[in-house]
Amino acid sequence: METAVYILSTLFDRPCFESELSAAGIDAAQMAQYFGAASGPEKLVFKSKSDYKKYYDEIPSLTKGSPAYEIHAEKTDMDFLMRAVNILNALLRDAANISELVSKSGNKSLFDF
Repeated sequence: METAVYILSTLFDRPCFESELSAAGIDAAQMAQYFGAASGPEKLVFKSKSDYKKYYDEIPSLTKGSPAYEIHAEKTDMDFLMRAVNILNALLRDAANISELVSKSGNKSLFDF
C-alpha cells in the first residue's frame, strides 16, 4: 500500500484517494489491515487531515468525504524508493513502445568500458 500511495501521489502531485487506490488494486480490506495494525513511527502512509473539497468537484469518481492518503516522504528509505522506481520503470516500458529505439552510440558490451 505504501508504494501505491507514493506512486499515485507522485504522479498526480496531490494526495491519493480511496477510489484511486482501489483502481490500483488495493482493496478496502488491505487498507483496513494497514491502518488497523499498531500504528507507530514506522508507518509511512497517513490519512490526511486537510480539506480537499476542490478535488471532489474536479474528479467525478470521488465520493464526497472520501479520505485522502499521503506519505511521509522524509521517512522513506533507499530500498523503498528503488522499489517505486522499478515499478514506475515497468509501467513506462509497458505503456511505451521501445522496441524501435536504438542506442545512439551503438551496441556496447560490458567489456567495452
